[in-house]
Amino acid sequence: MTAPWVGHIVYSSPTRVHLLANYHSYPYFMLSTPTSWRLALLTAGLLGPLSWAEAQQRYNPIVTAVPFLSLSPDARSSALGQAGVALSPDANSAFYNAGRLSFVPADYGLSASYIPWLRNHNSATWLGSMAGYARLSQRSVIGADLRYLNRSYSLANSGATSEYAVGASYSYQLNEHLGVGMTVRYIRVNTDSTQTPDQSVAASLGVYHHKDLGTGPYKLGLGAAINNIGYMLAYTRPAYANPPRADYLPTTLQIGGALTRTFTVNSTLTLTVDASKLLVPTPPSQINPAAANSVFDSMVASFSDAPGGAREEAREVRLSTGVEYAYKQMIFARAGYYYENKLKGDGTYASVGFGVHYGSLGFDGTYLIPDSRQNPFTQVFRLSLHATLHKAQPADPQRT
Repeated sequence: MTAPWVGHIVYSSPTRVHLLANYHSYPYFMLSTPTSWRLALLTAGLLGPLSWAEAQQRYNPIVTAVPFLSLSPDARSSALGQAGVALSPDANSAFYNAGRLSFVPADYGLSASYIPWLRNHNSATWLGSMAGYARLSQRSVIGADLRYLNRSYSLANSGATSEYAVGASYSYQLNEHLGVGMTVRYIRVNTDSTQTPDQSVAASLGVYHHKDLGTGPYKLGLGAAINNIGYMLAYTRPAYANPPRADYLPTTLQIGGALTRTFTVNSTLTLTVDASKLLVPTPPSQINPAAANSVFDSMVASFSDAPGGAREEAREVRLSTGVEYAYKQMIFARAGYYYENKLKGDGTYASVGFGVHYGSLGFDGTYLIPDSRQNPFTQVFRLSLHATLHKAQPADPQRT
């Protein structure tokens, strides 16, 4: 890897060199003498550190298409700082980790959620979601989900009026502790009459492991998932751009754990922590669809392509943590914290939430407390409703 103080030198002929320091548009030098070479190296030594230092401090968030796919659509995970890859399974598991679905406790489940968006800007935009599952056998479960973003405005130069993603999942228990799962989603962006709708297909893969820790009161859940692996969408760029421009889907690696302690028969406390990173090129990057790297090449390169080096790569890691207290699995109190570096989006917020479950029905609510007034979720309350159902058991002939 080129040292940060050297800059980027692109050779165009044996007697010419274009000197570019970390993607900035510095003047180029046409070199043909030893003195000019010394001058070029001296200039690189002077400009390189300045450019590298600037790359370390400048605001450089990663922009993706359909960013609503990166949001926690349900109130439970939202209250836990958007952690969800290793939580106990529920109907919304496929949004985070399809491997969790195979351990759902009921035979059927359904959940519906609602999130207002940009309420502090008097926007009528909202995000709605639904998710459900059905158990096929003791080891396998299928699921389906829908997320729909209704816009009260159109993105600049995009004409986007609404976006939605429809998914189908399959999860399988490899053994009593380990489950794997896969989700395939169809993504579509509807636009106004000035643009052509765009669409894509994405896949998500997940693995989930849970186990009691010895004979004590602790239970550990571990999870990992790669979500939204798919090709780029072009609706966020001007249609007249030449070459045509596009943005990557929010392909995300997420790993985490959840530790649950049982205090009494009636009360438990769960601590969960997730770390996530977008597997998308860091700007500046080539986003011409015809010339861009393949999806898989871009995912691998995303670990080492930041202009600011390893320090900037570390800033791209987002952390989610939360605690959940449950009383008789009927009353829930939750709190969480989501951290995103100020130079990578500044979406940090705290969250509090609660839940009431009775029988097969349940209700969850979450309130977000952003640490920035610019956060689109300021003064936002998220709601989720859910229901579960068990298969009817055949009548016992000895009791009839």
